[in-house]
Amino acid sequence: MLKNLLLPPAVYSRHQIITQLIGNATTVLDVAGSLGQLRVFLPTGTALFTTDVIGGDVIYDGKHLPFKSKSVDAVVSIDT
Repeated sequence: MLKNLLLPPAVYSRHQIITQLIGNATTVLDVAGSLGQLRVFLPTGTALFTTDVIGGDVIYDGKHLPFKSKSVDAVVSIDT
């Protein structure tokens, strides 16, 4: 995707590695991923939830994530 190629090389590499590590996860939580950059690396159909203290899909207090235990397949925090 063109959008991936416009990222700085270090950002691209980190996201590419994380995508490989989470494998076939169908639901992913990106803590402090308010920009949603991981979304362009994930396979179509993968649900990505972003959370941060300043934005994202869910805003949280920085201490307690507002998700039930085992409600996502993978949790990442790439550029925190």
